[in-house]
Amino acid sequence: MPQHTPHYTLTHTVPHSNLYLKAIPDHSVPTLVFFRWFLQVLGYHKLSKPSLVNGVAMATSFFLVRIAVIPVYYSHMYSVYGTEAFYRLPLGARSAWLLCSLCLDVMNVMWMRKILRGCLKVLRSSICQKATTEMETRKTD
Repeated sequence: MPQHTPHYTLTHTVPHSNLYLKAIPDHSVPTLVFFRWFLQVLGYHKLSKPSLVNGVAMATSFFLVRIAVIPVYYSHMYSVYGTEAFYRLPLGARSAWLLCSLCLDVMNVMWMRKILRGCLKVLRSSICQKATTEMETRKTD
C-alpha cells in the first residue's frame, strides 16, 4: 500500500474533486462580461435587446453555476467529514478547505445580490422606457 503524503492527499482525493466545483464556475461569467463590453464598444445602449439578453443570461448563469451548487457542494463536504480521507489531511488543510469555501460562497451570494438588483433595475428601466415610447407614439397618431 503506498504511503500517502499530505501533498498526495491534497491533490488526489476529496478536496481535489471539490476544487473543480469551485473552479469551473469561473469560466462561465467572464465570457458574458466580455460580451457586455463588446456590445458597449459597438455602441449598443444598455437597454438594447442584445444587452438585456446578455444581462439576463449573465445573472442566470451566475446563479446556476455559483449559487445553485452551494447545497450540493456542502452536502458532499458533509458526507466526507469524519471519513478516513478527511482525517488524512492535516488540520491546516482541512481548515483552509472549509474556510476558503465559506468565504467564496459568502462573496458569491453578495455578488449574486448585486447582480440581481442591477438586472432588475435595468429590466424595470427598459419596461418604463418601452411604455413611455408607446405612449408618445399613441399621442402622435
